[in-house]
Amino acid sequence: MRGLVLGLALAVGAGACSMVSVPRIWAKRAGATSRLFAFEEGRKTGFIDATGRVVVRAVLPGGIHAVGDFADGLVRVGNRFFDERGREVFSVAGQASGFSEGLAPVYLSAEGQALVGRDGSERFRVAARRVGDFSEGLADFEEPWVTGGRDAPGRVGFVDAGGRVVIPVGFAAAGPFRGGLARAVVDGYCHVLRPEGYRDGSPTTGNGTSCGGAPADAVKACPVGFIDRTGQFAIGAEFVSARDFAERLAAVQVGEMWGFIDRSGKMVIAAGFERAHSFSEGLAAVMVGGRWGFVDRAGKMVIAAEWKEEPEDFSEGRAVVGVAGKLSYIDKRGRVVLAGPYLEATAFVQGLAAVRVSREEVAYITPAGRVVFRYRPKF
Repeated sequence: MRGLVLGLALAVGAGACSMVSVPRIWAKRAGATSRLFAFEEGRKTGFIDATGRVVVRAVLPGGIHAVGDFADGLVRVGNRFFDERGREVFSVAGQASGFSEGLAPVYLSAEGQALVGRDGSERFRVAARRVGDFSEGLADFEEPWVTGGRDAPGRVGFVDAGGRVVIPVGFAAAGPFRGGLARAVVDGYCHVLRPEGYRDGSPTTGNGTSCGGAPADAVKACPVGFIDRTGQFAIGAEFVSARDFAERLAAVQVGEMWGFIDRSGKMVIAAGFERAHSFSEGLAAVMVGGRWGFVDRAGKMVIAAEWKEEPEDFSEGRAVVGVAGKLSYIDKRGRVVLAGPYLEATAFVQGLAAVRVSREEVAYITPAGRVVFRYRPKF
């Protein structure tokens, strides 16, 4: 999930470029195991721990927006990787992505990616324009560009940690494996409907405009289901859109409405919501009557739908909600526990959240609202 912010950036809409909110302050990755948090000073980046103590001085090159989060003990800054003491471990010649399950992709060309280990050595190569994060030993990858320069997304398959293609390319899109199942979209002359409502072109249709989207005549949504590790559909491709499994349930769209299925494909929470997030800490954000609230795993609305602005998922007992662009944190009873109001706010991960308290200043706070560190990035 994104962090809730006021910043704007270009995104692909239904056949056109549109403006949507995207994070502008540094946000820690959901599920991250590292307890270090980035800050910026003089266009250099450093890291603090959860108490606000500076662990890595602000010496890493580039501003905070060029720095990712630590994964497998390393953080990527451009094409260089540093450890949790701020020492450079290795660099690569191509454009790199962060580590997941001990491997990091390095872009070589439109035809291929190299996967490197934590020592920087190349482990194998994949004929792909993109390789995603590894999850449960598999990573999705997108086939190389079609010759002739056709502007179209590539078909998606999965590769294992040894470089073996275990699920050949063939899907219009696919999500990570969660509990042995992965969301997969069937290719065809159709559009890929994102959970946010945007329409993407499929490998068959190509993109509808120079900034993406689906062609106007691709009126049908590509069907979505869930595959097992052999690439076969364990849950049939019968949904209009879907999110990945989380806490053994997946949000799925049936017609115009969203509900939740279990790992057998049974609809356990009826499709009666206009939008839906995945479950997190036992609750899922859902939209009813144009407003957002939260349901429990029984489908009961436990936090009333009262927010027009899309909330953040619960993390460490807190969720970000907004009214008129002013952000606060609520607890699982729907009570405002950190009123802010903040201009931007991220989820709590490893004990801290980042909040923008003014036009110039970002603070790290505890779940009780105590400020442990402040910095002034270059926005």
